Amino acid sequence: MGLGMLVLTAIGLGWSATALVRMISHRLDILDHPNERSSHVAPTPTLGGVGLIVGVWLALGIGRMFGMPMPVFWPEFLVGSLILIVLVYDEVRPMGRLAKLAVQVGAGLALMGAGTVLKQIVLPGVGEVHLGWLAYPVTVLWLVGLQNLYNFMDGLDRLAGLEGVLVAGLWGGLALNLAPEMASFGLALSGAALGFFLWNRSPARVFMGDVGAHFLGLSFALLAVLGSGKGIPFIVMVILLGAFLFDSVYTLVRRLLRGENITLGHRFHLYQRLYALGWSAWRIALLFGCFTLALGWVGYLWIENNMPMAYGVGGVTIGLMALGAVWVEWMWAHRPGRK
Repeated sequence: MGLGMLVLTAIGLGWSATALVRMISHRLDILDHPNERSSHVAPTPTLGGVGLIVGVWLALGIGRMFGMPMPVFWPEFLVGSLILIVLVYDEVRPMGRLAKLAVQVGAGLALMGAGTVLKQIVLPGVGEVHLGWLAYPVTVLWLVGLQNLYNFMDGLDRLAGLEGVLVAGLWGGLALNLAPEMASFGLALSGAALGFFLWNRSPARVFMGDVGAHFLGLSFALLAVLGSGKGIPFIVMVILLGAFLFDSVYTLVRRLLRGENITLGHRFHLYQRLYALGWSAWRIALLFGCFTLALGWVGYLWIENNMPMAYGVGGVTIGLMALGAVWVEWMWAHRPGRK
């Protein structure tokens, strides 16, 4: 089986598994009912992430049957995936923060058995920084932090699903030459995410839920760390996720400066305020997708060591995101009926 067939298989399996999970969610009444912070108006199934996970693993398993090697880290990541399935319980009866944190840490620690430890980071203008004994706590923080960041950004139809398709696909494309033994996982993840995405188009007929958002976040965290030892610098994944990172970090800093309790739910992410200002979910997802593609170009330029071009394109992209944030702040301050 070639990689192209693997992607098509993952798309079909991701779509089919999500359809099955959607049907089961309706039967069991595992639905997200709208509240004051919701962007949907009808009760919607919330276990789509299970379909995404099943689609990825079935695609990899079928690929293995046809002679395609499994990623070397598959046993540890399978354990991590199964641990994340526990978050399905949160859709039935909300789990406490400490319980969810325990699941996130458990999934992260399972991956560290595959040698997923970030031992050094290459910083622009600084060079290689060795973490020493800090490698282990920094790795856990990264594995848990990215799960939560991705979950924070999963609050609007299409957005997290499209980001999953693009980031996994871009990273998988990079890995084709630099880390071919890991490319199959990135491409299968992209395909299964696309299969899910077809059900998540606005108005969404299924949500990925915490289990899906944490799975994508954990997957990207894993690829970032393991890729750093295979010729794909850790910072490349940070670049690919730049649009989500910008929104999350900007919103966190903004809330801290305003003295808000950052542990409480809110609707002040940039994408949430764009939606409140009248932008459609598709328009917002397309905007973030364009930024992700631009940052994907930066990642490829970085790999090619074309640093002047990488800094130029990256600077323009970050500048546009910053200008967009300024525009959102101005529009938010002058919106009709503001309190």
